[in-house]
Amino acid sequence: MQATQLFGRQLLADTMPNVAEWQPKLLRRPAMTLTAQWAICQRCGQRTVKQTVQLPRNNYYCPHCFQLGRVTSDQWLWSLPEPNQFAKLVKLDRPADACSGCLQSRNQCNFCCWSDPFTVGSDRRRQNRNAV
Repeated sequence: MQATQLFGRQLLADTMPNVAEWQPKLLRRPAMTLTAQWAICQRCGQRTVKQTVQLPRNNYYCPHCFQLGRVTSDQWLWSLPEPNQFAKLVKLDRPADACSGCLQSRNQCNFCCWSDPFTVGSDRRRQNRNAV
């Protein structure tokens, strides 16, 4: 595994490759944070009521990202810091009646708003045909 493959990933210690050149750069954080009521997974971000995910050794696990490997509250997540400084996303200003697919007014859109199968009792095709 190359170092670039670890950027943005959070791995458990048992799945982490042992490469000496990465060791000084690795960041470690708890796999779960616990509050009075919640167990919050730091890998997937989901929170679960502590009573439902308690293990016999008085630690907790995350049922939401179980397919990625069991995460428990007594484990650590390891990652490499991202070296790329990505630009921040800019929120687009669009009119209130803009189509979410093409950013045109819904009355002018002939592509995305041609039909809306999820609107009950509405015939969007007839409305758009009349608008053109």
